[in-house]
Amino acid sequence: MLKILLILSLIVGNIFAEEEVKESKDVFQLDEIVVTGSRTEKLIREEPANISIISKEKIESGHFKDVGEAISNLPSVNVDKYGTLGSSQSVLLRGISSKGTLVLLNGVPLNGSYSGDVDLSSLPLDNIERIEVLRGPASSLYGANAVGGAINIITKNKVERPKINLSGSYGTFNTSDLKFSFENKFNDLSLNLGGSYKHTDGERVNSKYDAYNLNGVFAHNFSNLNNIKINFGGFKSELGTPGTESAPSTDTKQRTERIYSLIEDELNINEDMNLKFKLFGARNILNYYTSYGDTLGDEKNLDFETYYNYNLGGINTLVLGAKYRYDVLEQSDIGNKNATTKSIYLQDTLDLLGSWIFTGSVRYDNHSAYGNSINPSLSLIYNIIDNVQIKAGIGTSFKAPTFADLYWPYQDLGMYGIYEGNPNIAPEKSTSYDIGISYELENFLFIKETYFRNDMKDMIEWAQVDPNDLNSKWTPSNVGKAFTYGLESELKIAPFSNLTGYITHIWLFSKDEGLDKELPYRPKNKVNLGIEYDIFGQKLNVDCEYYDKRFTNKYNTRALPNFIKTNVQLTSKILDNLTLTLKVENVENVPYQLRYGYPMPGRTFNVGANFSF
Repeated sequence: MLKILLILSLIVGNIFAEEEVKESKDVFQLDEIVVTGSRTEKLIREEPANISIISKEKIESGHFKDVGEAISNLPSVNVDKYGTLGSSQSVLLRGISSKGTLVLLNGVPLNGSYSGDVDLSSLPLDNIERIEVLRGPASSLYGANAVGGAINIITKNKVERPKINLSGSYGTFNTSDLKFSFENKFNDLSLNLGGSYKHTDGERVNSKYDAYNLNGVFAHNFSNLNNIKINFGGFKSELGTPGTESAPSTDTKQRTERIYSLIEDELNINEDMNLKFKLFGARNILNYYTSYGDTLGDEKNLDFETYYNYNLGGINTLVLGAKYRYDVLEQSDIGNKNATTKSIYLQDTLDLLGSWIFTGSVRYDNHSAYGNSINPSLSLIYNIIDNVQIKAGIGTSFKAPTFADLYWPYQDLGMYGIYEGNPNIAPEKSTSYDIGISYELENFLFIKETYFRNDMKDMIEWAQVDPNDLNSKWTPSNVGKAFTYGLESELKIAPFSNLTGYITHIWLFSKDEGLDKELPYRPKNKVNLGIEYDIFGQKLNVDCEYYDKRFTNKYNTRALPNFIKTNVQLTSKILDNLTLTLKVENVENVPYQLRYGYPMPGRTFNVGANFSF
């Protein structure tokens, strides 16, 4: 860490010596429009929830491989990886597991009914306008699994001018990434089309990866009263899964296929009222092939939602919505299963001259398997003065039992035990609150400090019916209780037009109340630090990440050590439409693991080029 700070101080000192103070550029995004926290377009400073944005400019310039890598530097975001490109990735928000973090595509949930989570490595960054990450409970707007928060992937839908973009990169482990995008507008019809091919041989034996992706958006503005968008996409990959170091696998493969379509229609009744419709259909295939048998899964989702927005002179904003979802699963372990979810929700925002903003929301969900859930939330924004703001909120949320929890068939594995699902388990419940204060100084400085707490009960745990009988059946039940709390800190600074820097830090404490132990894979401290220095078209990015020690099992008998990892990227603009990039990850060649038994790569190199016309 000392070496990194010295490097940063030398760079900053050089800039002070050579550069004159210039007008600051917009780097804090406080005037960006977001939708995730309220389902209506609001400035991020007026959003009731804590939201961070990864813009399309950041996505394009950062040369990230997938969604998980793009969001990993944000406050309170822990992305756990199992190896090189293509390996499984899970995310924790504020210490809540990946099954308690909702992943959305334009507001539509992507979490599967079988596993309950989403592998972020299977979500490419092609054709994305921005990613909004909401930290805090969101079940009052989005239903199940939004306990730690929500990650909303928002696709492009506007075309400013015709454009074709081609990019490619090559690096360590024979890793290549080829992308293209096409944008054009034909009168009132616009098209955004994107695609990519990724390949790596991987660091370990049996970690080869190949992935193909194609997606696009048609948008048509019939008039000022009616806007229609059609999103579509397809993804296919094949991945070798090498297993842990202690139990390696040389032949296990994973194949993933996904196709989807999302139709969105917005009717602007007048300048204060609009009505939105969403129809989403998806098919996800996830197959594992092993020497001792195959596991085949085919899941289909149908999602229909409509909601009404009413804005009364900027003082009162009302959102009223209803949703129907149908999930069908054909899986070789649990057979054919299906479920329906019916939901209604209401949100009301009262803005008292911009000084006090109150937002209340409540949602009712009815699931055909596990029953009903009602989740309210209440938040407050108080603008003390123009540049000092307090945000506070409290709400409940829930995590749904998966199809595996509910329907796992009776299975006798001999010495490994007897297993069976429990169709009578209920959702996990959580009550969360946070309070934070932020300070901004024009476009020079932004500081934010937030305290949060999550109390979880009725947690689903697989355990033996009779712990004193070694031959007793293992089954899930609602017996667990846990909590997390912590401090979330964020600082951004832009002393010059060509220099920006940031530091994010989370101090987290978590506990399984039944065992009186810390929850696994929750570091007490995680720090991300970085700078961006731009001069004469040459851009230097330095990002440093620190992970504290993490326990790897629920009994806290094994832990991964702390580590510091640094990435450096140099981007050079050769021509107006040609950019070259050199990226070095894990500069100091630090050995580290994010999941026990899955070593992460040492120092890697990547060179790339981007051409647009």
